[in-house]
Amino acid sequence: LVIDPKVVAGDPEFGIAQILWTRLDEMDGPADLDRQLRTLIERAELDAERARGWTLVRVVDYWLWALSIGLTEDPRKCATLIDWMS
Repeated sequence: LVIDPKVVAGDPEFGIAQILWTRLDEMDGPADLDRQLRTLIERAELDAERARGWTLVRVVDYWLWALSIGLTEDPRKCATLIDWMS
């Protein structure tokens, strides 16, 4: 069973942001985010710089989109991730 599949050809690092923002409630701060990000990068054998870059781009993009349609919870999570990554 596949619900709303998103086929993407390109950088595997592109998908890291979604994993992080869905697990934000399990993190205690910037150090925890960094640990989770490093773990994902190491285990998936990803390029660290590219993964961090894509994560920031995707979080900012999602944050702006979520604000534009009036979401309340997701923009808060995105703002937290952006702050923790800075």
